[in-house]
Amino acid sequence: MVKKIIISEDTEDKYNDIKEVVLSVYPDAEITRETRAITTVHTILENHFDYHIQDMQMPLREDNEDWDVEIDGGETVLTNLVFRKIPNPEMKSIICSSGKIEDKTLKICEVESAILYDFCSDGWVKDLETFLKS
Repeated sequence: MVKKIIISEDTEDKYNDIKEVVLSVYPDAEITRETRAITTVHTILENHFDYHIQDMQMPLREDNEDWDVEIDGGETVLTNLVFRKIPNPEMKSIICSSGKIEDKTLKICEVESAILYDFCSDGWVKDLETFLKS
């Protein structure tokens, strides 16, 4: 069965690295990329995905400049969709972060038990592979 995966990541190099890992686990995966938080929300509402990989620091809307990233981007997606199980309760999600996510941020998002991986760590590839195989 083909896996449908959405990667919400605004940085091209990071997206390509994540995509490479996804395709190593699921070579036939259908991958959708979103680069803004609001479009991620709409895309998830309109489609069925098996996995969701979410960057935390990203622009909110299309009218944001590429450099105008903020933690609110990831929070917007998480609070509106993922951890409230809307619309697909079977969709598995992981937060992708290049830095430490503060506990207060997770509390705001209501995701105290979120799955996290540190993109900058040596073990991020293995962490993502493990998540995708779970």
